[in-house]
Amino acid sequence: NIIKKLMQGENYREAWAKPVKFPVIMLDTLMGGMTIVKEGGGKQTHSLKLKNKEGELYTLRSVTKDPQPLIPDVARTLKLENIIVDGISGQHPYGAILASELANAAHLMNTHPKMVFVPKQARLGTYNENYGNRLFLLEKETEGEVNWTHYKNVKEIIETKDLQELKAKMGDDLHINEDELVKARLFDLIIGDWDRHAEQWGWILQQEGKKLKAIPMAGDRDNAFFDLDGVIPFILTNKYVNPLVR
Repeated sequence: NIIKKLMQGENYREAWAKPVKFPVIMLDTLMGGMTIVKEGGGKQTHSLKLKNKEGELYTLRSVTKDPQPLIPDVARTLKLENIIVDGISGQHPYGAILASELANAAHLMNTHPKMVFVPKQARLGTYNENYGNRLFLLEKETEGEVNWTHYKNVKEIIETKDLQELKAKMGDDLHINEDELVKARLFDLIIGDWDRHAEQWGWILQQEGKKLKAIPMAGDRDNAFFDLDGVIPFILTNKYVNPLVR
């Protein structure tokens, strides 16, 4: 164990190994009943987009990750795949929850994630095999026609790609709330959240007469407080070895 911690790092192993209790949810009764809209997820995360009876969108995001797509060829050649997979221990399993609480204190919009356990169930249907009996973050979606925020006169909540297309059409009639965006990006730096690509932002479109203001809202905070140490990860994340992982 001492050698492993030296070579692969201490990281958040204690948090991952600690027994915990979380609410068990059934989709047919959750918030009056949830329906599955579609499957999503990025390179490491598996997710399901859900909708409640009011039309609000939510996402179930897997807590355990699949880092296989990020394993560099050099690691496969050297048979070090297990080292990359072990790197997940550098991600705190409850980082997104703490990030949300800190965002609330800083008066920043966020998706209010909660940890839940999803057992196998009829409502999952064909998704039972991959999503049943797993731990998830349940959070608000960064898009949708229903306004669940505290802002008034909200037209809709859209993703970054839709904001870019809308900005191209509207020009100066659509402006970004730059103060809130800078505040949100500074918050990223404070909590060490390096995984902030365009798909992890939502934009609250607030009507101001004939013009629109876009207010940023960060989602998918599960890489906050990332802490990776150890000799081997230090080598594998070197910018000259594998820039993508770096």
